[in-house]
Amino acid sequence: MSQPPPARASLQNINSQLEALMQQMQALTSHTINTSQCEKCAKAKTETLHKRVQEAEAECHWQTAKADASVMCISTLEKHNGELTKRTKALSMRAARVPGQNVRAVKNAVNKLVVSRTMSEPTLKLKEGGVITDAARDMVRDLVAIHNLPVSSVNGAIATMSSVIGVDLEGTISEWSIGWIMKEASVAAQVQLVDEITQVEGITLSSDGTTHKNINYQSHHLTYSSPDGEDHAEDQTKLVWLFTEWKQTCEREVHGKRALASLPPDDITHIIDRMMECIIAAAGGVNGWDTLSLDEQHRCTKAAHQQLHVHVREQHFAALTDAEKEAVDFFVWAGCCMHKELNAAKGGNAHMTAWCVKNEIEGPILLMNKDNAATAASGGNTATVSRTVQVSGHGAVKALDLTGGVFRHKDNKKGQQDAFRYHMEDQLGYFSAWPDTSNTHYQSNCDGASQWLVHQPLFIPYLELMLHRKESHTHTNMERNVYMALLLFCQKTAEEMTAFSTWGNCIGHPYMRQIRGALREFSNILDLHPLHDNLIIHMKKLIVNIDLVIGPNATYQTATLDRKPFK
Repeated sequence: MSQPPPARASLQNINSQLEALMQQMQALTSHTINTSQCEKCAKAKTETLHKRVQEAEAECHWQTAKADASVMCISTLEKHNGELTKRTKALSMRAARVPGQNVRAVKNAVNKLVVSRTMSEPTLKLKEGGVITDAARDMVRDLVAIHNLPVSSVNGAIATMSSVIGVDLEGTISEWSIGWIMKEASVAAQVQLVDEITQVEGITLSSDGTTHKNINYQSHHLTYSSPDGEDHAEDQTKLVWLFTEWKQTCEREVHGKRALASLPPDDITHIIDRMMECIIAAAGGVNGWDTLSLDEQHRCTKAAHQQLHVHVREQHFAALTDAEKEAVDFFVWAGCCMHKELNAAKGGNAHMTAWCVKNEIEGPILLMNKDNAATAASGGNTATVSRTVQVSGHGAVKALDLTGGVFRHKDNKKGQQDAFRYHMEDQLGYFSAWPDTSNTHYQSNCDGASQWLVHQPLFIPYLELMLHRKESHTHTNMERNVYMALLLFCQKTAEEMTAFSTWGNCIGHPYMRQIRGALREFSNILDLHPLHDNLIIHMKKLIVNIDLVIGPNATYQTATLDRKPFK
């Protein structure tokens, strides 16, 4: 029996609706897929834009650092230009006075030539009244002790030097007298040694002996700091101070001569007359002056001339402006570039330590000496233990110093020395000595930090081997400190090691190659201005973007100062 027409129509209507719904679902599905694809595309574009923003920020930081360096350079050039302008003006004024000075200089030269011809040649007297002079004794000591001149050749050498410089030689010194002069010098040196020892806070005495062919040889050594506490840097400071004083004295005398030559002839005659009156009075009057030899009169006159030049120049110098005084006394002390690099490393270490204290961050593990370790372990007086902890060393510098004392002691009779070198050669297949940190050699801490980080797994087995080679099967306190620092691999110590290694490879070694290496581009401290400008720019660049050193794409070309391979 057939279905009623209304029911068939309703079923067809439902089918039509289902087909419409299916089409809508397909449309929605297609739209969802398109939306997802658009979202992925938008996300990729967003990441690309974010990456470009980061690159733009890094480029902005770099351009800012470069601009700061350029501003600093421009400021320096402007200051230098101002100084050059002042000097140019002073030179122009000085050049305007040259014609008159030349005329006066010719007259003075003619007068001096006339005076010099009336006086006899200077004479070098080795004895006064039969007694060897102090100056002659000093000369003999220098020739024998410093220049290794044989005693028999001293008189001949003095005669040759006198002939070359045009001085008459009067008298000789016997070999017997030369021997006594050297003995006196030895006694004087011992007296000086005793005098200095009485003024120092402490001394170190050491001795050693050996036997060769049944003959005993004994050596003694004494070490102390001189009373003024000078080291190499302070000694250089004193030398510069002496050079500065010498330069000022010469400048005063030379300018005094020029100032005196610029005076009217009548004034010069009056000044010279007064000077001669003072000289004759100092000699005991006319009778005393006449009793002096021509050499002594010449010496007194020459000394008076020098004092007169200085006196006249001081008067003229006091009348100069501050800029003119600065130009006259201008003296540049550049200092030692090796010490600059050393001070930079020391300053960096000090700032690392201070940063931990300031931010209340726990520092590296303590590396106590034997006495402090015993005090800390005793659990005694709390204040004493606390003080012991405070004064005990820690960090990379202390660890490197102790490691140098174990692997390569400055005394070649102590420490592991060749045994450690043979071990490293066996493990690596090539020779690799520990840097000379025990002797505090330049850049040794930076090199030691690099070895510590790279070869740390090789050091621990060697220290354990040392333990088993001993009858006591124990480490010394120094060896134990090194072993524990390596075994525990303190994170803070490793961070400081990384800082030293980074400085040495990226800044220290490239800088030293430029100032003292065989292939250096500069040879004079005055030519190092571009190098130090590049150094400042490069360090600012590394501060802004440390990824240039430790990033995944970092190379020696981005990290090192000279863009050359790591040492």
